[in-house]
Amino acid sequence: MTITILQAVLLGLFCGIAKCCVPYTAGAFMFNTVIFNAVVVGAVLGDMPQAMIIGASLQLIYLGVISAGGNQPSDPCLAAYIAIPVAMASGLNTTAAVALAVPVGLLGAQITNLIYLMAGFFAQKGDKFVSEGNAAGMTRWSVIYCAIARIICFGVPVAVALYFGSGALQGVLDNIPAAVTNGLSAMGACLPAVGFAIIANLISKPKYIPFFFAGFFLIQYTKIGTIPLLMVGGFLTFLYITFKANDFQGERDEDDEDDDDEEEEAVEKLLSKKDILKSWLIWWFSAETCHSFERMQAPSFCTSLVPALKKFYPGEENKPRYIEALKRNMTFFNTEAHWGGGPILGLTLALEEKKSRNYEAIPGEVIMNLKTGLMGPLAGIGDTISWSTLMYLLIGLFLPLAKKGNPADRTVDGYLLWNRIFPDTEMLHLRLFFC
Repeated sequence: MTITILQAVLLGLFCGIAKCCVPYTAGAFMFNTVIFNAVVVGAVLGDMPQAMIIGASLQLIYLGVISAGGNQPSDPCLAAYIAIPVAMASGLNTTAAVALAVPVGLLGAQITNLIYLMAGFFAQKGDKFVSEGNAAGMTRWSVIYCAIARIICFGVPVAVALYFGSGALQGVLDNIPAAVTNGLSAMGACLPAVGFAIIANLISKPKYIPFFFAGFFLIQYTKIGTIPLLMVGGFLTFLYITFKANDFQGERDEDDEDDDDEEEEAVEKLLSKKDILKSWLIWWFSAETCHSFERMQAPSFCTSLVPALKKFYPGEENKPRYIEALKRNMTFFNTEAHWGGGPILGLTLALEEKKSRNYEAIPGEVIMNLKTGLMGPLAGIGDTISWSTLMYLLIGLFLPLAKKGNPADRTVDGYLLWNRIFPDTEMLHLRLFFC
């Protein structure tokens, strides 16, 4: 089999998109696995069974690989887009494909760390536009341009390596200085420590220290799990906020309560369900495109809030507060986009709306502390459930099919049907996606 230049470019493009995790749910599966990328490789190269057989063998060496805190020790995605096509084109057996995938996966981890470092530059460019109140410029630089750069950084090497052969790729691997790879590996290993440092900085405030020791001794002596502890913590937090709010609430006359109720009913909500859904979709599509060592997912989180913030602070007279809100949400933020991003996004929208109605009632520090306090625990739950449990259950479900060269019975049946109807179509078998 010979890989054409168009096939090489398409595989490079799909690899770059997969490394952007767009959209997050499907993109994260592509980012963290081999066999789901093998479906794409087989579709482009026109040999689905062989791609799935090789992909199943490669997937076995990445079982249990978890990106804790954003640090990925090896890159199954890049390994899939290099090792599977090269093995198919050169006739390598699965053992040789595995041998090729290991160094490619390590190289992918270094490229990812390099991109995380480079993405900090785009975040800083976004800060310049934030200070001017130009959210479009911020989004353009810190999210869109960053995503394009990521696609190029992965897509070009993949396309070149596939078109010119594995020898070109091996030459790149042999000529990377050890000091560079070691430095990037060390930088990636620091990611979990950064998250712990942020949480520790929040906990170190005197008013939160009793909660820290209470949680520590509760885990130490009761052996309670993380999820039950989080539920207990959420319940206690609710009680704490409720009773603390009651201390500041004076007694009201019935007339005053009626007046307040009428006033509350008269105030319309600034955001509709459609606005909230729009913010969520922006976050869902762009959560990982701007990931950097400096800000992590902050630019995407801020971008998802922009439509709401424009409603909260309309007009030129509110521009200083609008800029302050943008700056507040461009600070460091990192969580699991489903379990952490959704709840935190909703809470932030609610607090920002409340603050816009009574600007002095809610300090900006409260919103930032809420995000910082929740992003770690919720990320732990999301990573555990979604990417350490459910993902591997799905892999276990599809792996036996993949070993037989069958991504899914209905998919292959549709694929064969298209081949019978359009035997001479030069669409590189992309019609598979429409089956």
